[in-house]
Amino acid sequence: MLLHFLKKHKFLLTVLGAVVIIVLSVYLFGLAILNGVLRSAIGVPVSLGKMRLKLFPIEVGLYDIHVRKFGDFKSQVASIPEIFISVEPFDLLKGKIHVRQIRINLEEIVAERDTNGKINLNELQKKLAEKPRVPPPPLQIDKVTLTMTRAQYIDYGFTPPITKVFFLNVYNASLEDVTNPRRVTEQVIAITLKKIGMKMVTSQVSKMTASFAEQTRASLSGLLGAKN
Repeated sequence: MLLHFLKKHKFLLTVLGAVVIIVLSVYLFGLAILNGVLRSAIGVPVSLGKMRLKLFPIEVGLYDIHVRKFGDFKSQVASIPEIFISVEPFDLLKGKIHVRQIRINLEEIVAERDTNGKINLNELQKKLAEKPRVPPPPLQIDKVTLTMTRAQYIDYGFTPPITKVFFLNVYNASLEDVTNPRRVTEQVIAITLKKIGMKMVTSQVSKMTASFAEQTRASLSGLLGAKN
């Protein structure tokens, strides 16, 4: 009787089996994202607030992510409210991770300069250049979309420390055909340092211009006063 039922409903059982495998793969993928891909991609410990999984299509939502401080630095590296991931389901059945799209909403990244003149983002770049202790699972990411709101610069070389906030104004910047997730982190660091550097240079030029104008006015006032 049972054998007859199995033969009669072989297709249905195959479909149900495939669904079960996909569901388990989704959960395993979520764990891999948390424990493998994120840690390897960023290079330092990461804390995750919550994770949501959706089937058909397979989508993973990571929320309230904090890239923690490392070494002797005092500040966390970044605050990321949301990372959205869309996955190709059938490749999971083949043991491959094929990501159609990743959307990253980065609220704040912190560039910290310590008392020895070291900058955390520069040190993080060095970590990313090192070979990871645990190789990440092989993956293919078709497209990464990146939004970056602001950067905070903290300089502990001064007492009290200097703190400045810079708005990065990066909306939907994209990377395509990514096979190494560290490339995304490297791009984030490069954008941050470039934006901070340009804005700080502009700020210094503005201060120098204002100072020069003030000195010129003072000199002219002195000359006019002397003539009178």
